[in-house]
Amino acid sequence: MKLLQEKRAQNSMETLIMVGGAILVAVTVGLIVKQAANQLGNAGNQQIGNTP
Repeated sequence: MKLLQEKRAQNSMETLIMVGGAILVAVTVGLIVKQAANQLGNAGNQQIGNTP
């Protein structure tokens, strides 16, 4: 019975780490996409002749 509780604790710990990792990846990808979109937007503005 004690072994089962330890296994459950380990599983919840692994789940927490996985969720934390997934959040980190999502935030990182979001920032990269945002940066790329900003650069594309700026390039478009410069070609048209608009000043931001």
